[in-house]
Amino acid sequence: MRPSLLSSALMGVALALPAVPVSALTIDNFTVDQVLSNSGTGTAKSASTGSASNIVGGEREIVNTITSNPSNNFLDIIANGGDNDEYYQKQGKEVVGSSEVIRDGSDNTVGSNDNGLGGVDFTGGGDFSGLDVVVPFDDPSVDIEFTFTLSGGGSTASTLSLPGNLNSPQSFFLA
Repeated sequence: MRPSLLSSALMGVALALPAVPVSALTIDNFTVDQVLSNSGTGTAKSASTGSASNIVGGEREIVNTITSNPSNNFLDIIANGGDNDEYYQKQGKEVVGSSEVIRDGSDNTVGSNDNGLGGVDFTGGGDFSGLDVVVPFDDPSVDIEFTFTLSGGGSTASTLSLPGNLNSPQSFFLA
């Protein structure tokens, strides 16, 4: 059974400059299992560690928050569910909530670590020009916000608006 909301695989930051060989820095290949389930209202948190080649910075933190749940249903976040190497969110009827993935280095805590990823350069010295997100499928339209906290302070954000009714993998590039 397909998840009711969204399935997306964050495959990496791609080199997309004209006339430059294409390569990528993998942010998360979702081969490290992690499941977080929440019901009622409120926030649930979980951290999972893996090698830096699987999860940039060596740790993936997921947080889900339910803000409205009149039917007392669920909000599940699953990484590598069914060995599909995917990250997805599924939720019960009438659940209003959000999920968040945090990559801030292996600090063994769930929550933002201002020390970051220990010098990982997402720009590849200026060679990487954006974020390539591969979405296997999604049911309704949904917005996904990507926020990067900068080592010098501040942050930058970009929103990916998925159109919904995607039945085959599609790649979306955020510059």
